[in-house]
Amino acid sequence: MSLSGRFTSRIRVAQRSLRSRPTTLRLCANQTRSLLTVQAPSVTTAFRSSTISPSLNVVNRTVFRTFVDKAAKATSEGEAGEESGEETTEPNKTEEATEDEAIKKKMSQEIAELQFKIKELEKQSNDFKNAALEYKAEVFNVRTRGQKEVANAQKYAVEKFAKEMLVIADNIDLALKNVEKPGPEEPCQSYVTLYGGMEMTQKTITTTFKKFDLKKAESMGLKFDINIHEVLFQMPGEEGDEPGMIKNVVRDGYWLKDRALRSAQVGVVQV
Repeated sequence: MSLSGRFTSRIRVAQRSLRSRPTTLRLCANQTRSLLTVQAPSVTTAFRSSTISPSLNVVNRTVFRTFVDKAAKATSEGEAGEESGEETTEPNKTEEATEDEAIKKKMSQEIAELQFKIKELEKQSNDFKNAALEYKAEVFNVRTRGQKEVANAQKYAVEKFAKEMLVIADNIDLALKNVEKPGPEEPCQSYVTLYGGMEMTQKTITTTFKKFDLKKAESMGLKFDINIHEVLFQMPGEEGDEPGMIKNVVRDGYWLKDRALRSAQVGVVQV
């Protein structure tokens, strides 16, 4: 193969490699420069001393110039591409940083929203818990109150009936108090029998009252108590009587178990 053909084939290989990779372009361009620099005198001499026609010599020179121009142009384009690549990396980095900041900002907003929702749910949970405790306490109080009322209803079931029976007991006591008891020499046996029957009725009522824990309250000689006594009048007392002491009982008071069923109507020493 002739020298011109050899250079032509190298030029084609260099052009193909220049199209494929910028780095190969730079290497080929550098190699071509060095080759041209080193072999240029010998090539020129060969061409001068060879028997090749002047037209072929002109063609070869044109090819060399074209190759050198293309190599320089490719080298400048590669360097410009690298510079532009370096410049484009900076915007890419800026865009990536902006995207990261946007993602972080979005995540922080979502975290803040979730924290707010957690606080709201905790508040609702505490409200529901307090409401449940209040309802539980209320149910407990209602149940306790109901049990107490049931127990009181069972305990004081005869209260209303006992109050009605006290009226009968008062009438018998009042009759026996206002009628003189007959003596053994009483000529009227009917009167004696009637009085004896009233006394027996009084005893029977007293016994019946005891069965239901209904008893007469002692009032004579005690100090006046507004809770179980009702003062009707005041009267002068004797020597040694204290002011407010009960001196007369008009109507007896009664206790039903541990509750005052009826207050006593009394007269007290004048204060």
